Amino acid sequence: MAELKTNMCEFRKQMNISQMELSRLVGVRRETIGNLENGKYNPSLKLAMDIAKVFGRKVEEVFYFEGEDDIKERMTAWRRSRENGKLPAKKMTRNRRKKTDPQSGDRLK
Repeated sequence: MAELKTNMCEFRKQMNISQMELSRLVGVRRETIGNLENGKYNPSLKLAMDIAKVFGRKVEEVFYFEGEDDIKERMTAWRRSRENGKLPAKKMTRNRRKKTDPQSGDRLK
């Protein structure tokens, strides 16, 4: 399972603001900021957006899933192999209902 990681501490230090100041800006306790930075707490979407806004960043720049790049690389390699003809494209087939005689239940051809 992927684990949520954060760049909050790095961005906070770049802006030269304390955990307390960041907590006031986004309306949470200082302990919440510490727990977010240490990976002990996952933010709500609203809190993640508020924090990203303070940093002037996108949410995905502040919060990310560990191993996400590996998944993206594997998907890119798979798509390239498929485009180069090394992997067959999955053929979509229609699910056909078998016709039966309503009285006898025998299958019709």
